[in-house]
Amino acid sequence: MMTASAAWMLLLVTAAAAEVPLLEARPRPAPRQDHFALKPPPDVQQLVRARTNYVQLVDSCLAAIGAAGSIALLRAVEKPLHVKLFAPPLVPIAMIVFAGSTPPPARNIFGGTIGPVAAAILLRTCLGDLEMAPYVAALSLFWFKTSSCFLPPAAGFSLMLAEQLPPFHQMASKQGMLTLLPSTIGTSSIYALSFAVSAIRNFVRIRLVMTQILRGNVHSDLKATFMRYDTSGDGMLDPIELKLALRVMTGLDFSLDTCTLLIRKADADGDGFVNFEEFRDIFHQTINNN
Repeated sequence: MMTASAAWMLLLVTAAAAEVPLLEARPRPAPRQDHFALKPPPDVQQLVRARTNYVQLVDSCLAAIGAAGSIALLRAVEKPLHVKLFAPPLVPIAMIVFAGSTPPPARNIFGGTIGPVAAAILLRTCLGDLEMAPYVAALSLFWFKTSSCFLPPAAGFSLMLAEQLPPFHQMASKQGMLTLLPSTIGTSSIYALSFAVSAIRNFVRIRLVMTQILRGNVHSDLKATFMRYDTSGDGMLDPIELKLALRVMTGLDFSLDTCTLLIRKADADGDGFVNFEEFRDIFHQTINNN
């Protein structure tokens, strides 16, 4: 038989389940009857794909120039300042911060750097001149896992510092401070430059898209993009599909939260999705705001 404590537990669980209903995914609406009328001709679809590839090529070139330029700038100012600002781990860090259309959150970059650098100081203090690589790998991974600030190139800084830092009693000296410059000033400089390059890339992307759209048929381009990313074929876009479609049409990379907010504002019937007309309104609003 069920004990009194078990009965009370079952009652509490039942009451909690009644108070907090299970979250269910909202079903997508039935396909619209005019959905297939939106399908653009193949030549328009090829035009949209060609434009997307062209914009991505130009944006990739700008990102590569930005990454290379930031490294070159650090190397250029080292001689007149007589300090070392560049270190090999800055190359993959530059690739990370310039890869996306917008730089990663500051927490990921600086949080991911602070932990391994602190690990290097700890290892240098406790282990002296012993082999550092296994301990650097262990402590860096532990920091990445516990802090959720994942920046693998920072482990390279940690190993470099663990081998190059002076003994603990000399870390506050000029030599110790100069050893830390690449991981602090170098990383900060590259991250700051990535924001300037990101603004230029966004400006160029949207101007390229608008120039090509004005040369063609905006309505047909919108139809082609809408149909391409309407993966379920129901004549509606959810936030993920809207994010991809806007990236193609505007060259801007919106977050899912922003796309959800855009749908909420444009969604006249409140079903949580946007049809073609609502997508067209979002596109024109985005272009006007930029």
